[in-house]
Amino acid sequence: MIALAGLLFAQLVLPSGEGMSAAQRVEILAQSVTAGSTRPLELFEDPNLRGEMKRVGVEASCPIAIEIARTTAADFRAELTPFAETAVRETIPAERLEQFRPVSFLAGGAGGYQSRVERKFEEIAAASLARARDQARAAIISRLTALPDFIPGPDTPPPIDSFFESAFGAKADRVWDSAPLLSIACLQRNVPSGLTMEHAGETFPQSREPQ
Repeated sequence: MIALAGLLFAQLVLPSGEGMSAAQRVEILAQSVTAGSTRPLELFEDPNLRGEMKRVGVEASCPIAIEIARTTAADFRAELTPFAETAVRETIPAERLEQFRPVSFLAGGAGGYQSRVERKFEEIAAASLARARDQARAAIISRLTALPDFIPGPDTPPPIDSFFESAFGAKADRVWDSAPLLSIACLQRNVPSGLTMEHAGETFPQSREPQ
């Protein structure tokens, strides 16, 4: 599911790496790391935040959560970038870094280092990440507090598409107890235009009426 989340947020054009210096490669990979510093998966670990999102419903809460996650990551980019660059340099051997085509964690050789780079980043940037994520959670809850309760009706669709249940065994009734499932619920509402997937004869995303 985490890999799928990365796909839904993926950039459509990946840097080829041709003619790039080592410093440019480090910068590109570090930008990818910092962009995910306040991704919904970490923010939704807070049960209070999940509870407030449940109260107002996914259609109302997910756009707010994703918007604030992105803006907070941008706000902290300058503070987090040195940590991300250090994580890339200390984790990926210089000779391997030079070989990446494209220069992206989404495809090619760099993907094999992503989890190790992120672990290093989490370790050395822990204090800054905690501040960023606390700020993002507080901002989301503040925005949601002003919204009315969502009352589901008999025709209200489940928070996650049936695609995810058939493909991954995800259960819609567990969304509000699971940060990964709630992350998927929000990300499926943020699928880039034109991106579709097929599984077991079904096409995702399917059109749905707003809650």
